[in-house]
Amino acid sequence: MSIALPLVDLSSAILGTSGSIAFSNVGISAGGVSSNPTNLFNRAHVRLHNNSKFGLYIAFQQEGHSDHLDPGAWRTYDLIPGESGVNWQVEAIMNATAPIAILSATYYAPGENVDDPGTLGNSPIGGTAITTGQTLSNEGNPSNLLVIDMGDVTFNQLVTIYNDGHSVWAVDQAGVKHQVFKIQTTGNPLQLGQAGDTTDVLGTLTAVAVKCNSFRDNTNGNLALDLSAGTGAVTLPQLATLSLGASLPNNIALQSLSAAAAAFNLLSVDASNKTHLRSGAVGAEVNFQDSAGTMLGWFNSGGGGVQAGKFQAAGTNGGITLVVGGISRISVISFTTANGTTAAIAHNLGTTPDAIFGNAFTSGVSSANVTIGFSEVGATTFKATSIAVVPALAICIKL
Repeated sequence: MSIALPLVDLSSAILGTSGSIAFSNVGISAGGVSSNPTNLFNRAHVRLHNNSKFGLYIAFQQEGHSDHLDPGAWRTYDLIPGESGVNWQVEAIMNATAPIAILSATYYAPGENVDDPGTLGNSPIGGTAITTGQTLSNEGNPSNLLVIDMGDVTFNQLVTIYNDGHSVWAVDQAGVKHQVFKIQTTGNPLQLGQAGDTTDVLGTLTAVAVKCNSFRDNTNGNLALDLSAGTGAVTLPQLATLSLGASLPNNIALQSLSAAAAAFNLLSVDASNKTHLRSGAVGAEVNFQDSAGTMLGWFNSGGGGVQAGKFQAAGTNGGITLVVGGISRISVISFTTANGTTAAIAHNLGTTPDAIFGNAFTSGVSSANVTIGFSEVGATTFKATSIAVVPALAICIKL
């Protein structure tokens, strides 16, 4: 019949702890397993069950046969006639928190059937079943030791967890592997999702800081905000299509960067509802351009001007309103007088002038003795009368 040998308590063992199990009390002979040579071909057996957190090195005392017995492992060994015992030594620690630390041995006489070892059951070392309330633990081992490994028939290692904390959790979606998250020991500790996938946040996402290159809408993926320049500049590609416009609080300026990369206030409305449009540097121009970039007008600290066009103020007739009175239209015409009355001269005013002022020149100097008179003033032309043929200027004004 089988004989259960005394249990070996490993609870206080450390790396290097050693001991032995003697076979002198198995009831076969005083010194150990029977030395009867007929047992050479009908051997006795011993089952060793390492129900502990330790990896054990074992060696039989007479035969010299040795083996490694891993944590949670059990093996059955045949015994040569005359075998006196087995020595063991702790050579590795796999699980520093396992609550059971026992090395057991069961002797089977020659010719005796060896019992089925059964399932490891509720042992915390290996096995297929762990009951509620127990903890899967792996402490005190070198880094990069695989603790949990799961996969299906399509993909190996969909889920891997290592004892230093790094892990990958992926799913098999209809034969396609998708990474859900990855925990790393170098670089960014946490990665969510994978390139090309969309990560849904169903609740509220709170973050101290967010780093990204772009924001896109959730319908068509159109680029809504572009931060890819890497300078802090923000581009809003869809700004022209904002249905509600874009607004800033009162007295907060819309800013831009100057050529020297210095931020300056570009446009704002102050507490008195005055609109401020500023140049990028002291003395620099503020330019007004059309959609093609053609200059329409400019201002700087020294003045301003209108580029190649007509300047009109608001009102039925337009024009410039002065402190007293106003002028709606003005044109300057160069012509040559006649010794008498000229032919009709176009004044280009677009309407009948209210007044025409003339002056004659000789070699660039005013000819004071040449008097010019104007007649037949109409919506498009006038005539000039003088006593000599000289170059002249006419200023046509519409009030």
